[in-house]
Amino acid sequence: MNTQVWFFVFYLVRAIVATLMAAMGARAILSWLVMLMPEGGTISRLYGFLQMLTEPIIWPVRKLFAFFGWGEDFLIDLPFMVTLFLLMFVGSSLMLI
Repeated sequence: MNTQVWFFVFYLVRAIVATLMAAMGARAILSWLVMLMPEGGTISRLYGFLQMLTEPIIWPVRKLFAFFGWGEDFLIDLPFMVTLFLLMFVGSSLMLI
């Protein structure tokens, strides 16, 4: 394959990873604000969109945690945190290439 195609694919994957990390960060912040704001407001709709965008990425980790019974008694969303750390690892690994 042409090197230009490889560079395009590489930067596209980096952009997708960066976008997902930003969406997950915004989702984490908005999850606190959704509890304070009225239902059906702008923040609630934005949180729903971010949840729809990021949940397919988190879902396999959630299934793995549920299968092994990990993190059931934690107050934080461990599958969310593990997925975020995995995305951060992939993003930083792509920066080294």
